[in-house]
Amino acid sequence: MEQPKLRTVLLTDEVHKDGNLSQMLDVFIDAYPHTIEVIDINEFPYEAGCHGCLKCELVGECDRKDGFQEFYLNLVNTCDVLVFGMNIEDRYLKPIWKLFLDRTFSNGHRTSMMGKHTAYLVAGPLRSLPNVRQFLEGKDNVGRENAMCIIGDEYEDSLYLESLLRNSAKRLSQAALAKYQKSINFLGVGGIKIFRDLIYSMRGVVGDDHRFYKKNGLYDFPQRDLGKQVFNLGMGMAFKLKPVRMQAFERMPEMYIQLHKQIVKSGKE
Repeated sequence: MEQPKLRTVLLTDEVHKDGNLSQMLDVFIDAYPHTIEVIDINEFPYEAGCHGCLKCELVGECDRKDGFQEFYLNLVNTCDVLVFGMNIEDRYLKPIWKLFLDRTFSNGHRTSMMGKHTAYLVAGPLRSLPNVRQFLEGKDNVGRENAMCIIGDEYEDSLYLESLLRNSAKRLSQAALAKYQKSINFLGVGGIKIFRDLIYSMRGVVGDDHRFYKKNGLYDFPQRDLGKQVFNLGMGMAFKLKPVRMQAFERMPEMYIQLHKQIVKSGKE
């Protein structure tokens, strides 16, 4: 019987260059039993970074007009497997990843990667930067991904690294075909609880997030706060009207600095 094909996408900041990352990707692609579509994240015509305006949450559309929201959602909704090829620069991931990953918030708090099978190939001093590894593990666990590996290039034995990459490529394919679901660790449990409480307390405002959390059974605690229930019922009715959502969006920048202004003002009195 012919093996099903998996739509697999490689997101990377380095394509066909002389660096270690390109060599790692070449080995991985050669061993992976499905066609891999390569996307260089440097080439997307970003208008700018995410500026945290929450228009995507309140109105449903990103304030940037470069098409990233549509590009990203179409990507994650149509692929089965995502491979990330990443370089470390100045003790963290290259700045282009900050830009790219921040912009993925255009899907709000809905975990767009839930159930996707992933792999992370990283070139650079990953062993001496545990915060980078923990970020990737947290992204995997809180997002309910199924990351099969996080592989760095810091191996003295190049043959061992090649073997690790080839075995991981085959294991990634097998896990995706079997629809294997990983358990989550402390980062995943803790992260989901934080977002669970946040979304439930604001469900009248962030309706799309609330429906997603409810549909996926992420509300796993009793909710008996009558005051919050009444508040969210009223806000939910009001936020069905787009003019109300637009007004909230326009007031958001002022709300961001409201507490800061109070602190500055208190120092002058």
